[in-house]
Amino acid sequence: MTDDASPENLRKFLESDDPAMVRMGISLAKGAGVEVTVKDLERFLKSEDGEVCNSRTGVMLADEAGVGDEAMEMLCEVLGDEDKDVRRNAAYALENIGDERAVEPLIEALGDEKYMVREYVVGALAKLVKIGDTRAVEPLIEVLDEENGIGEERVYAAEALGRIGDTRAVEPLIEALEVAEVGHCDLCEAAAEALGRIGDTRAVEPLIEVFNVVGVFDDFDHTYAYYFRICAAEALGEIGDTRAVKPLIEVLENEERLYGTDPLIAQNLPHVREAAKAALKKLGHEVE
Repeated sequence: MTDDASPENLRKFLESDDPAMVRMGISLAKGAGVEVTVKDLERFLKSEDGEVCNSRTGVMLADEAGVGDEAMEMLCEVLGDEDKDVRRNAAYALENIGDERAVEPLIEALGDEKYMVREYVVGALAKLVKIGDTRAVEPLIEVLDEENGIGEERVYAAEALGRIGDTRAVEPLIEALEVAEVGHCDLCEAAAEALGRIGDTRAVEPLIEVFNVVGVFDDFDHTYAYYFRICAAEALGEIGDTRAVKPLIEVLENEERLYGTDPLIAQNLPHVREAAKAALKKLGHEVE
């Protein structure tokens, strides 16, 4: 039965809602020299209302049929839809699909006029960009800038820049590291992590400052503030600069002097201590 490449049999396979059956149809079509088009697979790529589907199935089938680039182009076109909700959902779907071919269209979509769309676009890029893929560096730095980006999109931009690893992002990330306002603790954490991944020694002093400034978190949500110091310690360990040794030892020996006695901070100091110990170990200093 599966050797029958007649048009009727091919249609039966290609029009099935079962991906396994469609895959068989693609195989039969190739053997018979019959072209499979994006239109044959559109139901796996878009929903009935034209929005991008959240599954990789359609893209995988399109790749097998040799029309993967056309399929991704079809999906990415939705990023330019007139409806902001459709654009947002398209970015979210492309993130879930996880195909690197969406990176360039997502970079173009960073200029979307709606914050709610940009947030999803930057979030998708943060998941899709690869180490050394520098195409998105400058646009992401623009988003990271306080005047251009707000809220979670700045956090996602920091994460993406850390993944890429381009040193052009170091100074903008240091500036983001120094933001000390309510609601920005997550941005500081993301910036610290990104600086650790990039590994540039220009970040050492700003990261050390996180431990030296008393009361830096007075205006922060104390429930999450200690994560910032943990991220800073981890980043210093990754960078590997010995200038961090003394400040990290200070964290272990002078907790009250550095951080005061606020119980909301004090209860989380053991976690900061463990991060400091791990960083010191990476720097060649074992501590008990």
